Amino acid sequence: MKTFLVVCLVAVAAAAAAPQAKYTTKYDNIDIDEILNNERLYKKYFDCLKGGKCTPDGKELREILPDALATGCSKCSEAQRKGSEKVIKFLVEKKPADFAVLEKTYDPSGTFRAKYQADAKKLGISETMSPFFFVLAVAALAAVSATPQAMYTTKYDNVDLDEILTNERLYKKYFECLKGGKCTPDGKELKDIIPDALQTECKKCNEKQKKGAEKVIKYLLDKKPADYDILEKMYDPEGTYKKKYQAEAKKHGINI
Repeated sequence: MKTFLVVCLVAVAAAAAAPQAKYTTKYDNIDIDEILNNERLYKKYFDCLKGGKCTPDGKELREILPDALATGCSKCSEAQRKGSEKVIKFLVEKKPADFAVLEKTYDPSGTFRAKYQADAKKLGISETMSPFFFVLAVAALAAVSATPQAMYTTKYDNVDLDEILTNERLYKKYFECLKGGKCTPDGKELKDIIPDALQTECKKCNEKQKKGAEKVIKYLLDKKPADYDILEKMYDPEGTYKKKYQAEAKKHGINI
């Protein structure tokens, strides 16, 4: 089986799961500094986190906090991550007694401390600090260490793949584009992202793009094997992806 085909199949298989849902961003523009610097506002949010009456955004925060701790804030937006870091610093510096209260509320058995112990050591965080702060700091630092991954544009998602694949004239135009010839705008977009998509297992693709990639791969395998040879030489001339995906390919019953 040709290397390029195998790489593409493995990439699609690895990306088959739907992208992880994110927390709502409708409260991302709330002024955190105003809340932290206004004792009356701050107390309302603090009481909410303790189980009291909440504003809509406070209620949202209280509901997602356990999950955010459990997942290292992986579903947070960039604004939420930066906001979390700001709140953590404020509490540890200005409201240590409130931290102790929140610790008892959200990590009474020290579960998160045990979970993040190894990561804390890597980040140089002392295990002797308040366990709740210890957990929040690890989660925040780990989460903000990388910016959220951008997705590929969706403006060409409605292109009719079946029409292209079943029309030899149209197909040839796209194939020539991938070989370095003249391109339509959507063909150029495809040519530009193929190297990155192969390298990252199509992680920036949306669900429709993944399904479209799978359809094209199957068509080329069944109908255009000679064209596959050409694309393989262009996009994996040194067999780099073959080495990268060899172990993953075996999991899918593919020997390369």
